[in-house]
Amino acid sequence: MSELVVDPNWKTDANSRIEANRKSNIHFNFHVASNFNVNDLKVKIDLTKHLFGFGTLIRSDYMIGSSHLHYKDVLSYMFNWAVVQDYKWKFNNGTLTHPDYTRAVAATEELHRLGLNVRGHCMFWANPEKEPPSVRALSGQDLKHAVDERIRFMTSITKGKLSHWDVYNEDLHFHMYEEKTGDYGYIQHMFRSVHAADPTPLLFLNDFNIVAQGSYTLAYLSQIQKLKAANVGLGGVGIQSHYKDFTEPDLTLVKHRLDVLNIAGLPLWITELDLSSHDENAKADWYENVIRLYFSHPGVHGVLLWGFWDDYMNASRALANGNSITLNKAGQRFVQLTKHEWSTHVNRSLSSGTSFSVRGFQGDYDVVVLYHDKPIKRQTFNLGKGDLTVDVNISGTGQQITVPVQKYPF
Repeated sequence: MSELVVDPNWKTDANSRIEANRKSNIHFNFHVASNFNVNDLKVKIDLTKHLFGFGTLIRSDYMIGSSHLHYKDVLSYMFNWAVVQDYKWKFNNGTLTHPDYTRAVAATEELHRLGLNVRGHCMFWANPEKEPPSVRALSGQDLKHAVDERIRFMTSITKGKLSHWDVYNEDLHFHMYEEKTGDYGYIQHMFRSVHAADPTPLLFLNDFNIVAQGSYTLAYLSQIQKLKAANVGLGGVGIQSHYKDFTEPDLTLVKHRLDVLNIAGLPLWITELDLSSHDENAKADWYENVIRLYFSHPGVHGVLLWGFWDDYMNASRALANGNSITLNKAGQRFVQLTKHEWSTHVNRSLSSGTSFSVRGFQGDYDVVVLYHDKPIKRQTFNLGKGDLTVDVNISGTGQQITVPVQKYPF
């Protein structure tokens, strides 16, 4: 065992990793027809959606109908991922034998309409107090049958709708299903069955005290490696990241624990990030620091907040407050990072050259060509981990077009 030394240059190091891991080179070639004067052509190049996941837990009831349009506008502006927790067994609005998850599915479909990917939380929870009494009362073959029926039903209603499934939540801390079935390898059956029923979504373990408070880091790594070796369909590692209340995160420890988990070679996702401070400046700094560190780590693929608005979380943790969903300092910092510091926006006249290169953040892009300052062409592309060449043909009569404008909700 060796002592971890605090890195005074952590931010500089993190920024270097961000530059290396979250950006790629784009080479543009604009092919201009002879009827256009190149001196009158300009281009706007804008990142519209990050490849990296920035998301939040949402309120499913607010996604249904038209009563919370502003909430939807905020979600679609700030985030590209959402967590729907109404898939939990305890949120079944029907019965054990006739389940009803209409609200969860409707919320998921509305989130898709808004352009967000959806994470389903969760298929099973190892803590018996978090599962419904009708399930806690079962054991042996009766419980196994109920598990299989839930997998069959839930995958049938969510097929093609979820990008992630939390298959088993908090199994390091609780063991209801293992104890009640008498099978301490039962987790493998869960993963195999979900993967067989719907092989599309990434399947996750999800647990706490892993990185934010890290007493279970090595135990989690061991569990992940065993499931990966068993080839049961485990696709990602869920790291909840509930930080100790009113306490500044220890970034040296956090990075070390991420490095340990990255040994498994599976995508790491921060699934339930929250921290708290009554000092708004401190809260903004702490959120920025941990999100910057997560964004910089090559093993982390996304950061999902456990809520962002004090309508459904404690104000000391929230990024927005009040009925109008007003960004506080932490929320403003989040937007500054994701929409400005870690975003790519280029405005350029083609008079200076029709071929050029840009190093941009990975994700979805819009290219808009303007002639005499009026838009005449729009083209989209996706920038992944590798470098990319984009060819844009400028031809036709130069007729003005309408281009979509993202609504700023604040």
